[in-house]
Amino acid sequence: MKKSYYLLIPIIINLIFSQSAIKTDNTRASFSQIKNVISSFEILEITGTTGKSTGVVDYENKLPEGWKGKNTRLLNLEIQYISGHWYALGFENSKGRIASRFDDSSRQFTVYFPNQTQFYNRPWRAIIMKVK
Repeated sequence: MKKSYYLLIPIIINLIFSQSAIKTDNTRASFSQIKNVISSFEILEITGTTGKSTGVVDYENKLPEGWKGKNTRLLNLEIQYISGHWYALGFENSKGRIASRFDDSSRQFTVYFPNQTQFYNRPWRAIIMKVK
């Protein structure tokens, strides 16, 4: 698992200029305000491989220790198609869609993917964020 702080940039910008706890003056935020936002999040990349069939794969302890569905947000999920292209969360065809599910009380993470051979045994990657 890798920490990816540069991925926080869009989230920080959104928090600064949206209805958040940060007060801005003339659309500027101080460095300390931005630092406080950064320190309240933890973002990681998790990876795995899709199943050999059925279009769904469950991981009992895929989330890091201390992470559960109730404090985890999925920022993105991508599955590599057999051609080498990456298809992202929400992609849908006649065989299914790319989606995911967290269990609120455990570290379980489920990946759903189209039930077709081009998506079987393919690498996937997800960016997750832990919220306090």
